[in-house]
Amino acid sequence: FSMNNGRITDIMRAVQLDNPMFFYVNYLQNFNYVFSAYGCVISVTYLYSRDEEQRIRERITQIMNVFQSKYRCGEMKITQQILLFYKFIIKTTKYDLEAMQTLQAGRKDLLPAHINTICGPLLHKKDICLGIALTYKLFCDYYNIPCVVVSGVCDGIGHAWNVVCINQKY
Repeated sequence: FSMNNGRITDIMRAVQLDNPMFFYVNYLQNFNYVFSAYGCVISVTYLYSRDEEQRIRERITQIMNVFQSKYRCGEMKITQQILLFYKFIIKTTKYDLEAMQTLQAGRKDLLPAHINTICGPLLHKKDICLGIALTYKLFCDYYNIPCVVVSGVCDGIGHAWNVVCINQKY
C-alpha cells in the first residue's frame, strides 16, 4: 500500500461525493499530506471563513426546512419523493455552460467557489452536473433515502449523476 497524490485525490473525491455538506472544502486544489505515527494527515484549504461557512450552512438548512414545509415529503412514497427532488432541482437550477467551458479549458482556477457544491444550485441557482448531483444527494440524505453520487467520463467529458436505492434495490 503506497500513498501518492493520485490516491489522495481519489480519497478526497470519495469524501466529496459522500458528503454534500462539506461544501466549504476546496476540492479543486491539490491536497497536502504527511505521514505521522498515526497514519496519513491530509491538509485541505477552505473556500469560506468559519463565519461565512456558518451563514451558508444556516441558509441551506433554512432552504431544506422551507422545502419540507411546502412539500411535506415525509408523507410521500419514496418514488414520489425522489421525483419531486429531481423536479425541484431542475426547475430551480440553470446548467452553467460557462463554468463547464472554463473547466473543460483546464482553468479550474477561474471557477467561482460555489461550482461543484450544493451552494451552486441552492444559493446561486446555477451549477454543473456535480453540484446538481450533490444537491440531489443532500435531499436524499435529508429524507434518509440511500443515494450515492457517481462520476465518470462520457465522450471525453466528466459527468456526475445519482444512484438511488428504492425498495432495497439500486
